[in-house]
Amino acid sequence: MIKKILKSEFNRNVLTLLTGTTLAQAILFLIAPILTRIFLPEDFGILTAFIAVFTVFSTFITLKYDQVIILPKSDKEAFNLLKAMKVKKGDEVIIPGYTCVVIPNAIKYLRARPG
Repeated sequence: MIKKILKSEFNRNVLTLLTGTTLAQAILFLIAPILTRIFLPEDFGILTAFIAVFTVFSTFITLKYDQVIILPKSDKEAFNLLKAMKVKKGDEVIIPGYTCVVIPNAIKYLRARPG
């Protein structure tokens, strides 16, 4: 049964992610008693606030727009996505340099300007 599950590449990838996440959580769980002896509750509050702010801004700072923007597979999907975002003629759309060819074509089709 396990060989059948691991035969699929998708299942192997899911298992890899699941194992890594579980291992990371287990390490944190085991180290938590040590950390609570070293740091005060106020220190954990400051850390939590810092992580919350950093998480929001890190997506934009590191240009990981793939986490924010849905990347379409065809011109038609890109066109529909841009229409849903209310991009219209004359709008200027800023796109990262690594964006696939599909998005600029859809932007030009809407008569907006890729930036």
